[in-house]
Amino acid sequence: MPEFRKAIGVLVTMAVLLAAPVCLAAADEKDANGGAKATATAKRAEKEKAKPREKTVSNEELMATIEQLKSLVEQQSQDLAAQSAAIREQQQKMEALERKVVDMPSAEATSTATVVAPAPQQSGEMKKLDDRVIQVETDFGAYKKSNDGKVSRLGPFAFSGDARIRFEPFHGGGTSTATTPARNRYRIRLRFNATAKFSDQISGGFSLASGDTNDPISTNQTLGIGFTRKPILIDRAFVKYDPKWAKPLSFTAGKQAYPWYRTELTWDNDLNPEGVSESLSWDFRNSPLERIAFVLFQGPVIEVSGGKDTFLYVGQFQSNFKFGSFVKLGTYIGYYNFQNADPLREARALGTVGGSSNANAASTTGIQYESKFGLFNAISRLDFKTPSARWPVWVLFDYVNNTRACDNVVNIALANQTACNSRDNTGYWAEIQFGRTAEQGDVNFGYAFIRLEREATVDAFNFSDLRAPTNIFNHRVIFNYQAYRNVQLGFTGLFGRPLVTATTPTAESILKRLQFDVVYKY
Repeated sequence: MPEFRKAIGVLVTMAVLLAAPVCLAAADEKDANGGAKATATAKRAEKEKAKPREKTVSNEELMATIEQLKSLVEQQSQDLAAQSAAIREQQQKMEALERKVVDMPSAEATSTATVVAPAPQQSGEMKKLDDRVIQVETDFGAYKKSNDGKVSRLGPFAFSGDARIRFEPFHGGGTSTATTPARNRYRIRLRFNATAKFSDQISGGFSLASGDTNDPISTNQTLGIGFTRKPILIDRAFVKYDPKWAKPLSFTAGKQAYPWYRTELTWDNDLNPEGVSESLSWDFRNSPLERIAFVLFQGPVIEVSGGKDTFLYVGQFQSNFKFGSFVKLGTYIGYYNFQNADPLREARALGTVGGSSNANAASTTGIQYESKFGLFNAISRLDFKTPSARWPVWVLFDYVNNTRACDNVVNIALANQTACNSRDNTGYWAEIQFGRTAEQGDVNFGYAFIRLEREATVDAFNFSDLRAPTNIFNHRVIFNYQAYRNVQLGFTGLFGRPLVTATTPTAESILKRLQFDVVYKY
């Protein structure tokens, strides 16, 4: 309003000055004897009088406007200075918080990062800045929480692993005339995994693990060998390709995790096959049939420089069903074909491939299996969801049959042949488990019964902790307790003995093998 009044005053002054000449001209016309000279003199006098007055008014208004502008500029400068100071203060708080989170333990960092004090009422820009700071602090806290107990990422690689300490006593076993003395063994295991996604189509990784160089089915290292150093070996090294042009299709090459589903009836958990695998899978929605897949694998087992190699071919069909919200069923039917297995038996005899003791029938020279190995394998697993999320239940049955048992006898000289019964070709594994080990305080326990006839599977690659690789029956009980988020306490009891057959007619007592574990996962 003051600016409006000033503008009206200026307009009125200008109107008066413009009207003055018109009034003077009218007066000149009425004065018949005054003459043109007086009129001109009066007009000039009025103009000269009017000019200084108009100039004085404009300067005053201009000076007042300038003063107002100066006041506004000073006020804006003060506001900008205050905002700059507030921004610097917030940046200092963020830097101090980041240093504190980096220096303190994970749990303390998480709690500090996620607790944010309420901010006072501020201007719009300052509130936006505070909101951004709070979001950064919240995201950082969530990141720390999700990665608590894990090795941080480095570039495209993500790291994980575990360390295990085991006390393992043995009691019993042997015949009545040759009882096996008790044994106490201490073992350690260390594993380190690195995986990476290099693009939306290519991924890969590697794993390092403890263990013996020539033992493919164990990552344990036994203590008590004169304080000798324990080796760390390459356990996996692989590349995976998931092509965009064929999304159900996937390829993996190298030393890799099992691409097929199995139990330790036929394949030990610590073994990683070497070769190339292909999988083709489809997922279904709103259907009892959730998924079907075909898995293929080809890879060398023993490469021989001057002869035929031992080669492995695997094919498996997989299907998964869901019945309501409480029951799931998985079925897996596969075939494992070992082509020319004799080089593997020779490597076992020479000790270049160690692991479990030999159990399959072999020639007297020890360099030939009396069986060929074409293993038909069928697995079924039922999962039940109970009202308590901590107590899921699952049951499993695994069946294996060697369709080529004793087929290699014809390739062995008669003088070197040993007894081989083609009917000793079947094995099965039945198991039930309760509970889980996902969160602190969780408990898991289970029982399994294993029975394997002599020629049912390849003795070099199945469960390393059995009384013997084949020709045995075994009971297994397990109990695991998740003491902390990353620490698990476990017990495994294995109770078994060889089968009594025509080739092993002498009964042995039950060998009791107990395993007490402490596992730390990172």
